[in-house]
Amino acid sequence: LEASSPPPVALGFEQLARAGGWWARIGIIVRKVVPPPSFIRRWWPAAEGNRRMLAFAYLYRPVWLAKKAPAGLRAWREARRQVRRGR
Repeated sequence: LEASSPPPVALGFEQLARAGGWWARIGIIVRKVVPPPSFIRRWWPAAEGNRRMLAFAYLYRPVWLAKKAPAGLRAWREARRQVRRGR
């Protein structure tokens, strides 16, 4: 995945796969859905210095993740297949 240009959430699926257990997976998911404000401001520049846009960005983040998840999951699965085949 890192050698290519994966869809935005593909690396998140790899983090989940490598997590040490269910609590670790839940922690990753929570951090992805509700990241720190500094991340949200970089991810959504309109939220910089604007509390309403920051709040809107937090509300939109789960929607964005859900929209990007199918392509990310497909890319992650394909990368795993290629690794298993030795490519």
